[in-house]
Amino acid sequence: MPVEPSYRFRIPKDWISGVYVGKLTQQLKGIQSYVIFIVRDDRKADLIFQCSDTTWQAYNRWPNQFSLYDDGKSVWYWARVWM
Repeated sequence: MPVEPSYRFRIPKDWISGVYVGKLTQQLKGIQSYVIFIVRDDRKADLIFQCSDTTWQAYNRWPNQFSLYDDGKSVWYWARVWM
């Protein structure tokens, strides 16, 4: 049985082609999450960009330590820690 979406967003016609980040906030508890989406149009361009969403999301450990390809036990290098 199909599930109705909780929110729909229509992309305005004046948005340019690109990769966008949306921040979602649940109204009741204020829980937040991000969604990455791509807007594309049919204009000719001098440059093309390929965004492999499914690939980088499979290796993505945000917002926790787990990704599709590991168990979250090994520590990945995130940034230099200053003490």
